[in-house]
Formats: sequence, C-alpha cells, structure tokens
Amino acid sequence: MIVYPDYYKDFRCIGSSCKHNCCIGWEIDIDEEKLSYYQKTAGPLGKRLQENICLEPTPHFVLTPEDRCPFLNENNLCDLIIALGDEALCDICREHPRFYNQHNGHIECGLGLCCEQAGRLILGKKEKTILLTDGGAYTDDADSVLKERRSIIDILQERDLTISQRIQKALDKLGLVCLPLDSRSYAEELYLLERLDPVWSRLLEEYIASEETDQAVKLAFEKEIDAQSVSFEQFAVYLVYRHYATAFDEDDACARALFALQSTAFFFDLALFRWHLYQKVTMEDLVELARLFSSEIEYSEENTEALFDLFYSYL
Repeated sequence: MIVYPDYYKDFRCIGSSCKHNCCIGWEIDIDEEKLSYYQKTAGPLGKRLQENICLEPTPHFVLTPEDRCPFLNENNLCDLIIALGDEALCDICREHPRFYNQHNGHIECGLGLCCEQAGRLILGKKEKTILLTDGGAYTDDADSVLKERRSIIDILQERDLTISQRIQKALDKLGLVCLPLDSRSYAEELYLLERLDPVWSRLLEEYIASEETDQAVKLAFEKEIDAQSVSFEQFAVYLVYRHYATAFDEDDACARALFALQSTAFFFDLALFRWHLYQKVTMEDLVELARLFSSEIEYSEENTEALFDLFYSYL
C-alpha cells in the first residue's frame, strides 16, 4: 500500500523557472542501472558522460567549478532530458523532491520542502492536509505509532487555536510540559551543525544576535499574518508526517515529534523576525525560510540524527 498527502500528485517541476535549481549545489549520485546505461551511451554525449562521471566513492556527476551539474545548460535545462528523454535520468534526479518511508509493510510518500515549488504547494494549501491511498482516504490506525501520529496531526489542525496553543496541546499529549528550548537557543544548536549555504549561516547569525521581540510586536505580527497562519500548520504537519513514523521506538517517536514542534515554533519566530525587520512577510518569504531549513537540516542525515538525539535527551 502506498500513502501520500492529498497535494502529492499536484506537484510539477517548474524547471528553468526555479530560483534554487536542484541541479546546482548538490552532489548527484548515480544508481547502478543508470550508470550502466550511461557507460553504454555512444557518440559525443557518451564521451561527455564518461568525462563527467566519477566512480569513487559512489558513482556521481562531477560538478562544475560553479557547483552546477555538468549537464545543466545555460538555460537551466537538462541536456540529458533534451537528448534522451526523461527515462535517461538517474533515480535521484527523477524522484527529487519526493521522499519515501517504509512503515510496517506500506510505503509513505511525500514532497520535501527543500524544493521551492513543493514549498508553495504545501505552505500555500488552505485546506487541511489529509492522507490518501489510491483507494481513497487513509485510516492510519494500523498500530500505536500511526494512531499517535494521527492524534498529533489532528491537534495541529485545530484551527480555532493559535499555532502556539496547538504546539502546547501537542506537548500535553506527549506528556511534556513545554518546549525545551527558546528559538534563539535552538538557532544556536542549529548553528553548531554542518552548514552549507552561507545564506542559512547569515540568517542564523542575525537571528541569534537580534534583540528579544516584545509581546506587543508578536501580537501585532500574529494579527498581520493571520491570512498566512495556515502555513505554520502545514509546516508542522509536514514534519510530523515525514519523520514520526520512521522512529525506532516510542521514545524516539516522541523525540521526532518534539523536533517537529520545536522547529515549527522556530519557523514562526523566523517569520516574526523577518516581519520585524521589513514590516512584511510574503508567502515567498515563508517558502524560502522553509526551503533553507529543509535543505540544511532534513537533507543532511547527520544533522537530523543530531537533532533527534538532542530532543531524545530532553525526554
């Protein structure tokens, strides 16, 4: 059985229109099937493939000095697709930004917030996110882990409550009194992790150095952002859906839920920080903040594991 959020099949790559092309700045590994295909490709394209593939330690494309995939042309389109069609793509290129998790005999699919277009789809969704299978709505009560995840998501979707109240209610459900860190302390923890994008480093540095926002400013922000407040709900639901069911045991699941709740509070406070600086926060601003967080945290196994361990220590 395959499970997916109701927005999953609506995703379409926007190709050359993307401001943060996934073929730039990412090492692109090549699966065995496509490696064999590339090695058998003849002609000038085959020669170009051989010149731009490194086999060690894992087969991958050699990025240009500008950190671009060697087959990403000046129009930000893929020369492999142009010459050979979509079937020529290796697994990671074909599937990105999709992710897949296995849990008790079924597969859960989703879209990662590291992709700006996926971010627009997820954070811009006004209706509550529901999980589907190809047979209809998904009843995720097959085991205690999924039932617990469903109850947390239900709380996060209680729209008569503010996002802060929902976070607190979810903490109560988990048997926790409060979040272990304020957002500035959390930013300091994130700064200790591996960081790749200087924009992310600068954002954390500026936030850590900023003055504490007083309650009046926060209340003004909550009033101003009301039309976009559902974005914080969608961010939280996405994190819980993606990470909770992959836990090793109940305590690990709780740590992952805590990661999701702490990260949502941080996402809210980053948006507040930006609003305080510029007196506005657009949907594109929220998409970019989410993209930075996801790219730097979720797409580094070392970083996510470090944070899961951190929150495990607070249980």
